[in-house]
Amino acid sequence: MNGKYGDGYTLVDVAKADLELDSEKDEKTDESSEHPALSEAELEPLCKWIGELFAESVEKVKISKRLTDSPMAISQGTYGVSPTLERFMRTQAAMLKEEIPPGFQQKKIIELNPAHPIIHQLTAQIRDTGNADKEAATLLYETALLQSGYGISDFGGFAQRVNKYLHSSLSASAGTSSPGNRIDANGGSTSASATPEPVEAEVVSDASNS
Repeated sequence: MNGKYGDGYTLVDVAKADLELDSEKDEKTDESSEHPALSEAELEPLCKWIGELFAESVEKVKISKRLTDSPMAISQGTYGVSPTLERFMRTQAAMLKEEIPPGFQQKKIIELNPAHPIIHQLTAQIRDTGNADKEAATLLYETALLQSGYGISDFGGFAQRVNKYLHSSLSASAGTSSPGNRIDANGGSTSASATPEPVEAEVVSDASNS
């Protein structure tokens, strides 16, 4: 949705890939960031790899200048279909048992955050081995689709990937890597197989029987 609105303000659709914010015109690098933004040359192999991985549904992969917290976002071209309209057309087609019109099955545009640690890790994998974790990239893409208002086709696979990474994260946490470990009252980890120290007992006689 673009157009003039009151007092000369222009309304723009933030889901469009060609959106340019005022802050982007004066690009500044946050030198204090733990993960500085990667250059276009450094990200080019990753962009190509992701584009080939999701070639059926993605038109292109580009470097974002507006993402701050999210590693990836999904957008459309200038004349692309919004997520809301796409969901509506899918629902209508399902109700009428018809195919979705070709014009409403447009490919998406992936935007990558060059300063996000996940993008740094995937870039390092591509640089070192020529390949990256496909399950991680797929989960990243599906999450970006949901955050951007789109739907995903494989909810079962999505749930499995989430559970896998939750298990991996919890297993790596202190005290949960081994089933034989337990957490003591102070938050420390102790072995369940450790032999308990002997405790001395003192017998106290009943004064009434003495």
